[in-house]
Amino acid sequence: MPSSAAAAGPRAQRAQGRAAQLARSVRSAARRATASARALPDFLIIGAQKAGTTSLYAYLAAHPDVRPAGRKEVHYFDLGFTAGAELGEGWYRSMFPLSARLALDGRRTGRPVRTGEASPYYLFHRLVALPARGGRRTRAAGLRGGSRR
Repeated sequence: MPSSAAAAGPRAQRAQGRAAQLARSVRSAARRATASARALPDFLIIGAQKAGTTSLYAYLAAHPDVRPAGRKEVHYFDLGFTAGAELGEGWYRSMFPLSARLALDGRRTGRPVRTGEASPYYLFHRLVALPARGGRRTRAAGLRGGSRR
């Protein structure tokens, strides 16, 4: 059965599309406004395309002690640094859960709750560095790996 917008015609479909875009923009703005209170990822899945990164991410995200990023493929360390499109740490943090929420969930379960992302293209991009590697600064972003602010 078609949706009510489809049944109403193209004008209603366009209005529905604009409403959905507005809702995404509001969510994005709210996430960016709270970026400083959000966690950095505990893990990055770096694989190749068609190598199972989506499945691995789905398995991890289904674990009770893992909270997924706002989207699976954040692409911060590759596309966020091309052609002067520096998105900044605030944008990156906006993709992850609130640190307080992770801490609260961890206190409830008695186990640490983690978050992370998967972007297969990281494997191939020349600017990508691993922020989790011993807590060293990354070349691309200057983020501190393994820390929760």
